[in-house]
Amino acid sequence: MMLFMIYFKINKVPIRHRGILAPMLDFSTLPFRLLCKDYKCGLTYTEMIHVSFINNQSGLLVNKDIFRSVKDDYPTSIQLVGDFTKRKEALSAVHLIDAHKNYKIIDLNFGCPSDKITVGNSGSALLKDISKVIPIIKEIKDTCKKPITVKTRLGYSKNEIDLISKELFKTGIDALAIHGRRTIDNYSILSDISSIKKINKTSPVPIIYNGDVTSHNLSRFDDFLGIMVGRGALGNPQIFSQIDNYSNNKPFSEPTLDDRLDSLMSFFKFCKQHPIMYPKLKIMVLAFFKGVSGASKIRDLISSCKSEDEILDVIKIIKKKQ
Repeated sequence: MMLFMIYFKINKVPIRHRGILAPMLDFSTLPFRLLCKDYKCGLTYTEMIHVSFINNQSGLLVNKDIFRSVKDDYPTSIQLVGDFTKRKEALSAVHLIDAHKNYKIIDLNFGCPSDKITVGNSGSALLKDISKVIPIIKEIKDTCKKPITVKTRLGYSKNEIDLISKELFKTGIDALAIHGRRTIDNYSILSDISSIKKINKTSPVPIIYNGDVTSHNLSRFDDFLGIMVGRGALGNPQIFSQIDNYSNNKPFSEPTLDDRLDSLMSFFKFCKQHPIMYPKLKIMVLAFFKGVSGASKIRDLISSCKSEDEILDVIKIIKKKQ
């Protein structure tokens, strides 16, 4: 019988690899989640879904691509965003998802910094006064069968992760993912790993680190059970194999262009099985050529394509030239 390592559990859900794919709007599609799982990603998230769409039953149909899942997608967490201070709306949406068969974990978004989200007191806007939302999060946890997790930032305009984490732990959440920046920080500001390490030392639940993870700095995250990657995984699912090899003291190398093209062809295979909207597919394909020699010309060729088949023809030409 084959034995599988379990790095940690979120409640009773086993996470078998340390690398975790962050939830990203337009990118965390079913085909990309499956591709990352092929490269030993331990946990993926859906794109964030607003509670108002869920409470509006037609929203379940509008977002049918987001709600799709298959056996090989396990484990995936469904991420909800919204104004969780609105008790009735929050509980209604979470309970609908709690009854949904496809996903074993429900994640609450406290981290999105987008103005489109924060203007509605959602995402990281909730960090302005964490006390207002804590009673509702506790009620969500107490009334749901599925594990409840939270993804947060250090704070809105101040680093208040000590207070934020303590308050969230009181609700009984099953894991906490922390991005090492405040809402007001842009990506030119380095992620603050030291603040998250401090929380990790005394946390009663698994802490998942997020922020500035690359294949070159993995030793910085030895203290964490889970290592979450967002932008660094786009067009580069190999990052999860690298994390897995590093965690198991195995050597690893940087992916070549051939490696990227092979993973891109696998992505197309998953898209054939589980179609996504063409604009999303094109955006995701472009990411595979970031930093590649001649990337500008390749991006122009792909941008001019009008169909998936045309993109495939371009990729086949590139592959022949290798």
